[in-house]
Amino acid sequence: MDSILTKLVAALIGALLCWLIAKYYNRSRLYCAPSRLYEYSSLVDGSSTVQLVIANRGRKTEESVEIQLSTDYEYHLLAATQNGMEIPKEKVIRLSALLPKSEVSLIVVAEGRPRFSKDGIRSIRSKSAKGTVAASLTEAEASSPGAAVAAIFVLLVIAVFGYGFGKTIGEDVWGWAEDQLSPVVTHDFSEGCVSVLSNGEKVKSNETLTEEQLKAFALAATHVKSVTSREDILFVEVEIENLIEGPVEYSLTLKSHASDSTTETRHRRNSFVYNIVMLGKDEKRKYSLSDFFPEDRRPKRFWLEARVEIAGYWITVTRSFFFGPDASLTCPSGA
Repeated sequence: MDSILTKLVAALIGALLCWLIAKYYNRSRLYCAPSRLYEYSSLVDGSSTVQLVIANRGRKTEESVEIQLSTDYEYHLLAATQNGMEIPKEKVIRLSALLPKSEVSLIVVAEGRPRFSKDGIRSIRSKSAKGTVAASLTEAEASSPGAAVAAIFVLLVIAVFGYGFGKTIGEDVWGWAEDQLSPVVTHDFSEGCVSVLSNGEKVKSNETLTEEQLKAFALAATHVKSVTSREDILFVEVEIENLIEGPVEYSLTLKSHASDSTTETRHRRNSFVYNIVMLGKDEKRKYSLSDFFPEDRRPKRFWLEARVEIAGYWITVTRSFFFGPDASLTCPSGA
């Protein structure tokens, strides 16, 4: 249940993060500023001549843009960088659309007192957003919420990746560190019972391998080199060898009475190795098999299953081993 909740929370945070990225990337950046104020004008005494700049610094087109000017002034439009511009009686400059990364400039004479400033621009808005009014475009961009959103975005990224690291890599690293600090215990061991299952012939003939031959080969080719444990994990080092000229296929499986495929542990188990093909005589390989085995579980016993295939004949030899304080035990009757 905890892992499912963790995945759901991670998915929700990821979706929120993607939404914030898209929102920030497509955010509105609509500005209006009196970029230039002329101190003197010969057109009208007591007037101010100003260059108004309407800018769209965003990545989407702003539609139905309206700039509300102060009604304390009378305005005369002298020039504009876009055709069809006018300032009607309600003192609202309108643009049907303003493309991304574009701007429109107007030269306007404002009659009235005091001298025209950014306060003469009441507001700027579009169909989908409210813009920013400032004394200059530089000030407008600096005062926009983009910087705050960027900071929040960075913090969210750090939080999400920090959380993800803590739940995945962090736990693995911590577990690995604990494993390295945990002592490794080396155990004495002894072999108990041996059982076999094969398709070998029961009676020897010139062209077939018998079950006894296959069993002798499997026992001679498979060696348990060491038995160790760290916390609740048992490690068995196994060496296999090819004793003939020609290919031999092996499979190894470690089993115990302390765990099965449904047993959950924070340690990674490696209880089987399949399809090992060895081509030449005297070729050797070593494998470390591991399985869950609590310290308090008794008896201390495991099984090593080795399957060997030679020229179409196969045999599975299951050998039991006792280790640790139970190394001196022997197989019970029928085991």
